[in-house]
Amino acid sequence: PVMRPARFLAIGALGFGFASIVLQACLAIGMSPYVAQIPALALTILLTWRLNRRFTFHHAGRGTVSEFLFYLAASMVGLLTNGIVYTVAIMVDVSPAIALALGTLAAATVNWLGYSRIVYRTG
Repeated sequence: PVMRPARFLAIGALGFGFASIVLQACLAIGMSPYVAQIPALALTILLTWRLNRRFTFHHAGRGTVSEFLFYLAASMVGLLTNGIVYTVAIMVDVSPAIALALGTLAAATVNWLGYSRIVYRTG
């Protein structure tokens, strides 16, 4: 249990790097910063669910589809947090990559609470 936060943060950092690459690729093909965030975050949720399931929290004791739906629901609260911070940052002329970082940091706490207390609750 002590290593869970460290694993969560490491997977989050990997997820951030992955989201940044997807974001930059989407911007390179002409997507707006607002639209480019959608595939970046959607693909990152899939990646971090698999990694957190295996290395941080293990399985939730429910079926894979059910677990993913709980993870997705918890992630939506983090995404809302991320989206608000990202949008405000873009509106004040912060670069898309920095805006993504700010949104990611704000959402990390929300995600940790949702995953550890709802999705992968043990007891």
